[in-house]
Amino acid sequence: YIFKHLFHGLRYLDFAEQLIQTQSIYNYKRVTYIFDQMKEIRDEPPVNSSMERVAEFVNLKSIEFRSKLDVLVPTNIIKGSFEAMITFDCNNNNIENLEKLCNNTKYKLILIHAGIDQDKNKSEQLIVSCQYHGEYPLIIRQIEQEIYHDFQDFNIVRLQIESLVSNEGVPEGFTERKLFWNRSNYFIFYYLIPLEKDGKGENLKKIVNTYRSKHRFNSDNIDLLHNEFKQINNENLHYISIMRLFNVGREKALVINDEIIENSNRNNLPLTLMKSSFIVYEKNIGLNHK
Repeated sequence: YIFKHLFHGLRYLDFAEQLIQTQSIYNYKRVTYIFDQMKEIRDEPPVNSSMERVAEFVNLKSIEFRSKLDVLVPTNIIKGSFEAMITFDCNNNNIENLEKLCNNTKYKLILIHAGIDQDKNKSEQLIVSCQYHGEYPLIIRQIEQEIYHDFQDFNIVRLQIESLVSNEGVPEGFTERKLFWNRSNYFIFYYLIPLEKDGKGENLKKIVNTYRSKHRFNSDNIDLLHNEFKQINNENLHYISIMRLFNVGREKALVINDEIIENSNRNNLPLTLMKSSFIVYEKNIGLNHK
């Protein structure tokens, strides 16, 4: 199974090259010779050392194919608007000092995130956002340099850079998403939930699980996070659920979002879609699970 899976990964890269060059797959067996080479390397019966050599061979071939694709067409360039979300440790000094630093600048101190950590304790972080316009991946270096310079006196615990879903270059379909992006790049939808309807997010969780079962989505493709937020100088809590979609393109992600909202309304759970994004960069991903 693993042997064939490795080979088919190379086949898909070859299909991509054919599609880019001719807008069609004109030869489905063009790389069959690679399968024969893999069998020669593997030997019979296969042992761990021979499979390791096969994996190394496939990795080199994969680099070769991807290099060809990079020459033919830029693979993951996104142009348009981006938002950097910077998360800090939360304490009274941080709030006061960050307010001063962000005042009359492009930085916006937007909210306090109140979550539950792995030890079931309440944890809070401050979140600052900033808007940018440019081209990914070039813009990543610019954003990092500015943020780490401007906030050098603060403990940054997480940096997330989001692209507008509508930006040019956001992967449209599954094949494009699979070929040129990895699991750290995914679609994310922020829903504001009425406190009196679903303060703990359980009802929305049931709706998402129903959708997941109906369309045979597993937890590796779709998950739901529920958090409390409040704006600075505002004691009112806002309950926000965050749906993350992996291994799908833009077209499918938007369809799923529409169906979730439609099913929620049908179940008397009105959702407000606050924003939707495609994650292009994320540091300290583990904080997503707090």
